[in-house]
Amino acid sequence: MKRGKPAFIVKQGSTQVVAYKSIRKTGSVQFCLCYRKHAGASRSRETQTGERAARARALEIAIALANGRAEVLELTAADRDSYLAAKSLLPAGVLLHEAIEQWVSHRETMGAHRTVPDSKKILRELLVDLEDHQRSERHRAGLKRDLSRFVDEFPRLEIAREEMIASYIREILARAGPRRRDNVRDSIVQLFRFARRRGYLPEERKSEAEKIGKIKPGHDVLTWDVQEAALLLENISPRWLPWLVLGLFAGLRISEILRLDWSAVKFEQRVIAVSRSVARKIRISRLVPIQDNLAQWIAPFEREIGTIYPGNFKRNENEKGAEMNRPRLLLNLARRDNANRHSFGTYRLSVVKSCDQVALEMGNSPRKVREDYNDPKPESAGIAYFALRPAVEKTDIVPIAL
Repeated sequence: MKRGKPAFIVKQGSTQVVAYKSIRKTGSVQFCLCYRKHAGASRSRETQTGERAARARALEIAIALANGRAEVLELTAADRDSYLAAKSLLPAGVLLHEAIEQWVSHRETMGAHRTVPDSKKILRELLVDLEDHQRSERHRAGLKRDLSRFVDEFPRLEIAREEMIASYIREILARAGPRRRDNVRDSIVQLFRFARRRGYLPEERKSEAEKIGKIKPGHDVLTWDVQEAALLLENISPRWLPWLVLGLFAGLRISEILRLDWSAVKFEQRVIAVSRSVARKIRISRLVPIQDNLAQWIAPFEREIGTIYPGNFKRNENEKGAEMNRPRLLLNLARRDNANRHSFGTYRLSVVKSCDQVALEMGNSPRKVREDYNDPKPESAGIAYFALRPAVEKTDIVPIAL
């Protein structure tokens, strides 16, 4: 391999590992890692494919050299992984050979040794556990999508280190936005926490994934103004009118509306009973008051029975999106995700002036309401918003005074 300018240098104390980059005819990127095991020793070399793997291995070598463990570098890859995993499990000050001696001497009383399964098996166990706890298929599919590549690249959770996971997540941030990066990070943390609950990772210690902080990008909560909401109400199709008004004037989540049954709408009591099976995001039941204008919008449906939107959840969700695009494009309105629910939260807070009350009605925390819906809209705008009612049918009959 022809040397040039180093691609990167990893240092630990007085030791360093220098990496030189080359591109093979096949197009793969390789790195030659060069280091000396001790002063005066000839230069040792290793080749790694891919920058992330090269950086992780360079850091491992540098740490081993800095700690005077050059002999670790002579181990096979499998032996080295086993050694480092064993070291990571030991409390401070306990030597590995001492721990092994104690384990051997107490083997009979310790019982059978539990082998840590590979990451793919742990992920399968997690998905089964979520299904047993009746988490939605959509949630499980999203988690599987987030973690499938991760478990391919990190087959052993017990030896995955913070720097390696951070590098993996950094690549996601380069391809997608900070919100996506945080979502994947949360999925990885969920996998590590599940492994810890199953006894595959130490319970008393923070996992490597949890050491990586979230970016928590700020975002503006987008709402409809009163005129825009009125235009949407005038142009929505009859099939999707219940979905629109339940979002605008009750603040229900899209997923909640698509699962809601008409029996949950208590017309006489003027409340909507959102059960925990419908509110799957928070798993907490709540009663949502039916505002005066909402009562008028849903009055024609008082004798309806069954699910408001029967059929396949995903298909209904897709059809809802297509229907929402039609009036939005017709009226030249920008796309505003969750604007129906956000509008309810913002205008409702401007009227009742209570984060606790709005949080209770929306199934949120008061802190979330303060962060997302504390938009300085005047009370008059809130009153006008909740005054939006169905148009009164006109008649050509003129009363004649007798």
